[in-house]
Amino acid sequence: TLSLLILNYSKSVSIFWKLLSNIIFYFLSFSLFLFIFKLGYGFDPFIHKATMDHISQNGFILPKNPYYVGQYGLIIFISKITGLSIAFLNKALVVILASLLLPIIFFKYLKKIKIKNSTSIIPLLLVLGFSPFIFTTPQNLSYLFLILTIFYSIIEKDLKKSFIFSLSTAAIHPLSGLPAIFFFLFSFVYRNRDKFKKLNRKLIYVTLFLLNSIAIPFSLFITAGKEFSFKYLISNLSFYLNNVFNLSFANKGNIFLNTSYFFINNYVLFILILIIFSLIYIKKISKENRIYKSIYILSTLSAGSLIISFLITSSLSFSNVISYEQRDYALRILKIFLIHLLPVIIIFLSFIVNKIRDKKKGNKISAINLACVLITISLYSSYPRIDKYYNSRGYNTSYYDLKAVNEIESDANGNKYFVLANQQVSAAALYEFGFEKNISIKNSEHYFYPIPTGGLLYNYYLDMVYDKPSYENIKNALDLTKVDFAYLVINKYWYRSAELINIAKIEADSYFDINNEVYIFKYIK
Repeated sequence: TLSLLILNYSKSVSIFWKLLSNIIFYFLSFSLFLFIFKLGYGFDPFIHKATMDHISQNGFILPKNPYYVGQYGLIIFISKITGLSIAFLNKALVVILASLLLPIIFFKYLKKIKIKNSTSIIPLLLVLGFSPFIFTTPQNLSYLFLILTIFYSIIEKDLKKSFIFSLSTAAIHPLSGLPAIFFFLFSFVYRNRDKFKKLNRKLIYVTLFLLNSIAIPFSLFITAGKEFSFKYLISNLSFYLNNVFNLSFANKGNIFLNTSYFFINNYVLFILILIIFSLIYIKKISKENRIYKSIYILSTLSAGSLIISFLITSSLSFSNVISYEQRDYALRILKIFLIHLLPVIIIFLSFIVNKIRDKKKGNKISAINLACVLITISLYSSYPRIDKYYNSRGYNTSYYDLKAVNEIESDANGNKYFVLANQQVSAAALYEFGFEKNISIKNSEHYFYPIPTGGLLYNYYLDMVYDKPSYENIKNALDLTKVDFAYLVINKYWYRSAELINIAKIEADSYFDINNEVYIFKYIK
C-alpha cells in the first residue's frame, strides 16, 4: 500500500503505469477469497451456481422470473464462448470486473472534472470499504453496474452508455436497478433542461423524486412484504442511531487492533461526517463551476429520494425472511445511497489531497502514512475475521461438508430422505446435486436440505440445534413428509456442538462422522 501511494505521488511515473498499478492493487485487495475459499464463499453463490448449471444444461429453469437474469445470462454467455467453467466465473466475475473497471472509471471521472494528480485519489477510495466486490452475487454485480451508470452519466457527452448500464443493472438486480434507471432519468432531464419550461422541469424533478422514493419499498412489498408498521420504523431507527452515535473505543488488543477497531466501530459516523463535509464543499464550489453544479444537483436529488426510500423500507416487515435478515434490504439501500454520493465524495477527497500536496514535506509524509494505515484497516475490515474484538462466524462450505452430503446420499441407498443442517451444508448439497432432489411437504415441493431464506426445513433445524436434537422434534418434520427417514448434521464448530452431539447419539437410530468434524445422525420414522 505504501509503495502504491508513493508511486502515485511520483511525478516521474507515467499515467499508464500508475493506472495499471492501481488495477493490480484493486485486484490484490478484492481477490483473497478466490485463493482462500476454493469452493466459493457464502451461501447465495451456491444457489446461483446451481441455477446457472441447470439453465446451461436445460435452457431454462422453472419457475421463470426476471430476477438475476442479467448475471445468469452474462456468466453463461462467457462460459459458452470461452470454455471457462460456470463455477469459476461465479466466483471471479465481480472480482475481475471491479478490479479492472473501477480504477478506470474513477480515473476518467477525475480527468473529466479536471482534478490534478488524479491517480492519487484512486487508492484512497478503498478506505470507504469494498466488501461488495470480493465475491460474486447479483446484488454485488449490480452495485458495480450502478457505479458505471452514475459515472457515465457525468463523463459522457451523451447518455447512451448510462442508459445501457442502467438497464443492465435492472436486469441483474432490481434493488440497484430501479435507482439506476431513475438516476439516468434525472440525468436525461437535466441534460435537456432547456427544452422544458421551468415549471414543467420542476414538476418532472418532483415526480421522479417521489417515484424513486417509493419504487424500492413498493416493489419489496409486492414481492416479499408482510406489512408496513410505524413500530418497525421506530425500532429500526433506534437500532441504526445506536450504531451511529454510540462512540466505541478499543482497549483490549495490540496497537494495530486498537487503531483498527477505533475506525471500524465508528465507521458509520466517519462516513456520515465525510458525506456532510463533501456536500457542503461541492455546494460551495458548484456556484462557480457548471459540471460541479450538475453533479451536486443529480447527487442530492437521487440520494435524497433514497433516504426516504430507506425510511419507508425500514417500516416494512417481510414474509419468509428470517428475523436476523429483516433489516437487510434497508441496509442495502444505504449502500446504494453511498454509491450515489461517490462523485461528490471524490471531489472533496481530491480537494483534501491537493491541499496536502501544498504543505511541507513532513506533513506529506504523515498524510501518506495515515492513508496507508486507513487503507490497510479497510482491507482488514472488509473480510471475515476472528480476533479479540470480533468473531465474524464466517463459516464456509468445506471438503468435509461435501463428503458428508455424499456419504448421506450413499447411506440412503436410493430412498427419499431429507436433511436438517446448517446453510453451508445445504450449499454443499446444491454444489453436488443441484436442484434435482425435492420432497413433498404439505402438498408442495421443497428442497431436501434447508434453505434459510424460505421453506419449513430450516425452522425444524433450528428446533433441533437450539432446543434439543430429539426424536420428538424431528418427528414433526417426518410426519409432514412421505419419507421414511431423515438426517441431522451437526458441524463441530457449531454452538454447543459437544452437548448436541452427545444428546443426538442417544436419541438417533444411528450415526457416523466425517473425520470428527461433521456428525451425521439418522432418524427412522
